[in-house]
Parts: sequence; C-alpha cells; structure tokens
Amino acid sequence: MIDLDVRLESSLGELDYGYLYRLQGLAKKEECILSFPENNHDDYIKTRESVLELLQTEDALRYAFASLLSRLEREGYVYVEISFNPYLHTKGGLSVEDVTKIAVDILRISLDTYNIDANIILYSQRSTPLEITNQIATLAYRNRFNKVIGFGLEGDTDEVPLTRFTKIFNRMKKNNFPVVVELPKKLLTITELNRAIKFGARRIISCYGIDFTDKDIFTLNDRGIQIEYRFSHDLINGYMEKEEEFPLKSLWFRGFNGFLAGCSYSICGASLENEYKKLIAKNIFTPDMVRFAVTKSLDALFVPVREKSKIAQHYAKQSIRYFDRLFK
Repeated sequence: MIDLDVRLESSLGELDYGYLYRLQGLAKKEECILSFPENNHDDYIKTRESVLELLQTEDALRYAFASLLSRLEREGYVYVEISFNPYLHTKGGLSVEDVTKIAVDILRISLDTYNIDANIILYSQRSTPLEITNQIATLAYRNRFNKVIGFGLEGDTDEVPLTRFTKIFNRMKKNNFPVVVELPKKLLTITELNRAIKFGARRIISCYGIDFTDKDIFTLNDRGIQIEYRFSHDLINGYMEKEEEFPLKSLWFRGFNGFLAGCSYSICGASLENEYKKLIAKNIFTPDMVRFAVTKSLDALFVPVREKSKIAQHYAKQSIRYFDRLFK
C-alpha cells in the first residue's frame, strides 16, 4: 500500500506510546488514550499534545521512526511519506536542525533494515514564528537529496494569510522544490486555492466546500496540482459534518486528480487500510474504487520517474496479498 501523509506523532501504536512513557521515566497520563469519542476534535487535540510530550528526545524520535516503519512494512505498505514538523519536537532542548538531522539519519538506517521505502515532508504551522518556518523550509531544501522531498505549511484553524510566506514560497518555486499547503477551514475558497497554486503549491490538503467548475478541474490537472483528502481526520477536524459529504468519489467521476491519505493512524484510527474498509462498509467506495485510489496516490508522488516506477513495481508484487486481506 502507498500513503502520502503519515503523521509520525499520531501514527504510533499503543505499545509504542507505553514504551515511550517508560523510556523517559514519565507517569502515563490517563488522557493519553487512543480510543476516544468519535469525531471529537477537542479530544484529538488533547491526545496529540500528550503524545508530542513523549517525542522530545533523540532516543524517543529514533525509536518512533524505526517502530513506525517496521509496523507499516509488516502491514504491507511499500511506500509512505512521513509528515513531520521538527519545531514540535524542540521542547526538550533540541534545535530544529537537531531534530531534522535525527529524523533523516534514523529514516535512512531504518530503510536499510526494512523492505519499505519512505521520504519525509518537513512541515511548519502557520502560527509558528516566521524565522522558524523559514529555517524549516531551508532545512527541507538542503536535505532534498537526503530523504526530504518537500516543504509543507499546516494548520487547519489558523487564519494567517499565505502572503506572510511569500518569500519562502518564491524560493521554493524558483528551485522547483515541492510545496504542500493545508488551507484552514475559514479560508476554504477558490480564491485562496488559486493563491496557493500561484505561490507554487503542488499539493493542497482538504478542499471542502469549494464548488469546482469543470474549468477549475482542468486547470488543476493541467498544472499537475493534487488535492489530498483524509476521511476520518477531516471528519474529526470539522471539514465535513457527516460522512456522506466526502467529495472524492464524485470528483473522480469528473476527472479530478485527488487522492486519499490516512494521516493520523492511531489517534484517529485512520490507517489507510482502516479508511478503505470504512469507505467500503458505508458504500462510499467500491473495491474497484480502492484500487483506483492507489493509482491516484501513485500519480501524486513527488519522486523522480525512475523511483516512481520502482515503487509501482513493488506495489504490484504486494497488491494481491494486500487486497485479499482488505476485501476478505
């Protein structure tokens, strides 16, 4: 399987979180429980903050990356992009540069051990001090040949305008370095979407409530822009009020280049396998649409053509076993 948005802190297993408490000599907090009322945004935020407390040391980060990749390989994943915000891991005294180096080093070591390929997209939140965001963007580009394949701007509630990051976007665009932008709920308009595209974004996260015209879809496809949707994560975060509003199926029928990501494997219970099972059970997807969804993820890869071909071949070898398990 292929997933282009796996959030490190939100995607570890329950045993991982327990080990990280013991590793750092911390008392386990009751609120850091992975099963909480469905669609509860406040509980999601609280749990994510508790988890981030466990990922503030080099040992913790090294363990988290290695454990995540080991588990995903066992579950049949052949390629993932790990979404990682280094600034969120600096409360223990590590610098943004320290955290990035740790992440890159352990990823390379882990990939030598496990039969899975992976890259990192370095993210910064809109509300992060601009100098830190600029540093993260610089580190992303500097590590472009070292398993970092993009820079991302996240934040689903911040109303900080994209124009604040004009210089960063221009630098990324000039160097043809992939940029991912999450549009906050209050800024979900075709105008803001077009602004993100103008700034060079090649992947936009969660475009709900936008009435795409055929011309809009043609423009997105013509420019190679991909739209990412995250079924459970988007529902919990209030992008849609009910599951039936999930737009990807109807957009695909109109020739739309969008793909599905899991994002928050543990906190939202949204491994990509779980997402596909949910969508099939609710008659939103058919098994054939799941297979189609994987091809859309392949289309959205940021990697060079030769590497994309290698990933596609690895996926083809694994797909029969994976789908036998998924559809049983």
